[in-house]
Amino acid sequence: MINVLITGKNEPIPPLVPWKVAEKNLPWGVMILLGGGFALAHIGEESGLSKWLGNELAVFSDLEPWLMNLVLCVVVAAATEVTSNTAICTLMMPIMAQIALQLQLNPLYIMFPTAIATSFSFMLPVATPPNAVVFSYGHLRVIDMVMVGFMMNIIGILVLILGTETWGASAFNFHTFPDIFKTNNNVSDIAQNITLLVNGTCLCSNLTMT
Repeated sequence: MINVLITGKNEPIPPLVPWKVAEKNLPWGVMILLGGGFALAHIGEESGLSKWLGNELAVFSDLEPWLMNLVLCVVVAAATEVTSNTAICTLMMPIMAQIALQLQLNPLYIMFPTAIATSFSFMLPVATPPNAVVFSYGHLRVIDMVMVGFMMNIIGILVLILGTETWGASAFNFHTFPDIFKTNNNVSDIAQNITLLVNGTCLCSNLTMT
């Protein structure tokens, strides 16, 4: 009946995109790379990897806060080179919140710079959709992206830490531990709420870049 109403004939409606065209023209390699990043984030949360990684990163608690922030940003920027920005942000933000609350630091002091560091994915094709799309054309080698991207990562992280300690601290009071965290004992709920906020910001940023 629908075929008759649309075409006037009782014939199958041709597909808008035939499967052969989709199979030939869609960048399946890019889709697999991005899908793998989201799968990695989900598996990390379900398997307990996130909790284990948070305990391991707690070894940096003996460092000065700004130096610990620098190390964490380097770790996140390195991790985001092998998975998608949104996936690593989803995986790491709850960990950063827990570390900050355990050390009596403002969670935003650690979460904001590390969330921004997830966008420092300049070195590998798998790091972010624009990298994968550009690399899929075959005009660049991996070593070309690594050489330029490494310097961009270093400069970006240094500027990020400088901004966190100056403009960020002035605008958001990063060095002040909010009273709400002193009186509220439900640390998990607090960390989850902050994670949703920062993840939303990170996701919007990634969508805009894409």
